[in-house]
Amino acid sequence: MKVAPDLQKFHRKLVIESWIKSGLLGLGIGSLCSFLLLTIFYFVRYEGILVSIILGLILGLGSTFVLYKFVFYPDIKKTAQRLDKLGLEERMITMLELKEDTSFIAELQREDTKVKVASIPPKKFKFVNLAKYIGVVVLGFIAVSSMSIALAIEVAPKYYTIEWVIDGQKSKTEVLENTMPEKETPIKEGYVFYKWEPELEPATKNTSYTAIFLPESVTDEERIIKELIEALRQIVDSANVSQSLKDDLHILIDNLEESLKPEDSLIVKIAKIEDTRDEILRRIREEIRYIGDELKAFETTDSLGDAVLENNALILKLFIDNFVADFEAMPVSPERTETLLQTADDIEAAMKNSNEYNPALRKTLQDLADLLRRMAINTIAEELQKHETTETLGDAVATRDNDLLDQFIEEFVQDFIDMTTGPEKIELLLQTADDIEQALEDSNEDNDPLREQLQALADLLRKMAQIIEEGDIPEDQAQEQLEQELQEIIDQIKDILNPEPQDDEGDLEQDIEDAIEDAIGELTGQEPNEEEPEDPEDPEDPKEGETDPEEGGPGSPQDGENPKVIDGQTDYVSELLQLKQELIDRLSDPNLTESERQLINTYIDNIDREIENAS
Repeated sequence: MKVAPDLQKFHRKLVIESWIKSGLLGLGIGSLCSFLLLTIFYFVRYEGILVSIILGLILGLGSTFVLYKFVFYPDIKKTAQRLDKLGLEERMITMLELKEDTSFIAELQREDTKVKVASIPPKKFKFVNLAKYIGVVVLGFIAVSSMSIALAIEVAPKYYTIEWVIDGQKSKTEVLENTMPEKETPIKEGYVFYKWEPELEPATKNTSYTAIFLPESVTDEERIIKELIEALRQIVDSANVSQSLKDDLHILIDNLEESLKPEDSLIVKIAKIEDTRDEILRRIREEIRYIGDELKAFETTDSLGDAVLENNALILKLFIDNFVADFEAMPVSPERTETLLQTADDIEAAMKNSNEYNPALRKTLQDLADLLRRMAINTIAEELQKHETTETLGDAVATRDNDLLDQFIEEFVQDFIDMTTGPEKIELLLQTADDIEQALEDSNEDNDPLREQLQALADLLRKMAQIIEEGDIPEDQAQEQLEQELQEIIDQIKDILNPEPQDDEGDLEQDIEDAIEDAIGELTGQEPNEEEPEDPEDPEDPKEGETDPEEGGPGSPQDGENPKVIDGQTDYVSELLQLKQELIDRLSDPNLTESERQLINTYIDNIDREIENAS
């Protein structure tokens, strides 16, 4: 609408005011944009201060134009409303409403309004209070400035002070973060530079490095021993064992270092090293909490712990058979169920409390715990085995067989592929999910981790059924997604059923033995792990594929296995007879308790039955 000449001076002020308000708010919006960008750049460590400011200014200018055009634009009505507030008592609004009216009264009203407007001095028409708009800009400026400073500090190159200590003399250099410190090779008269202590590594903090020198006349023997001492210390420091064990081992290593004198002969030095090795390994073995000892800590498994500590596979097998038979002979009652479950829990608790690395024994005891649970309750595995869709899964859970778990995935995915129509695939998914949940509901086994993963498996199958029904993704893509997510859940179930036993003390023991053996090999001039030369071929030796008459053929017993040769029973019976004689000899020990005598007699009875069955 065209502005009347007598209103133009006021309208121009309104236009200026609108541009100012639009500009200030636009700057506020631009500042907010810059602040958000700077915050993002701070967390991703990107030096984008200039980028954020430029983008903020562009957005601010664009916002200014949009705000003026659509929010603050002063049309004639707004000008009239502002003038009415200066004492015109709505004359301007009335004049605008009667602009099309040509009556005498309307003309008089217009003339009166023009007179009143002409009497208003321009200075009386003032800008509105712009404090809140200026406040928005100031706050935005503060926020952007603060974040810019923080970002500049965060992304600015960081330098760390590296101190070099060479023969007591110190010097310093500044090194850029994550770069490798460099120093020329130090020189000391009568000595050769050996290494920096600690070893050089990329700069991540202020660090001091000390030059280590060796006498020029140092022998290879002394160098090897020094490297061995340092290697042993590093092995102990990096081992995942208790701090008390580390402290004890460091004392032994320090004592070894002090005991090795330059005047000692090579034989004496090797003897001292080997004595220290034996002492270190003895101390490591003291740290091992044996499964048998942990079993004896529970009343229900005390006698089982004794059998395990015998360290004889035959004794343990006979005891477990007798152990299970005793439970089977008990009448069915709530007390029997409670005892079975408590015994299974105590067996698993003993294995958890022990840090002995003995996979074969752990498997035997886990199988025993699983058997006791099956005798007491409806296990999840048994309930899964009752349904056709989950029978393989149930077998896998019952036997803790990882290969069967993989077989379940293969069979299920193949069944899914073989279904030719979408409804058939959906029915397979939903039926399997129903069967899993039904098995979980029917079982009273208390195994929350396994229940959680099986429920996740059922939820996945229902989700995939919904995806196929809605047709959001192609079926081949759905199949790929199903297989991938199935594998992830099955991997979790594998970890639950077969947790990997830790052998931190065993690893430490092996590392120390290797380091000492390598050092002794160098000292004696023998290559580490040097293989013995092969014997020259004997024409009497059996050729490949043949069997030595004095050795077993394929499937012949290895160390630790029960030998069964000739008719498959002879040596087995001989070993049983030898074991029986050992137990009879032990009965002559006057220090045996009555319960121990009873246990040995039970073993002897079981051996007699085994011999009778084998004859």
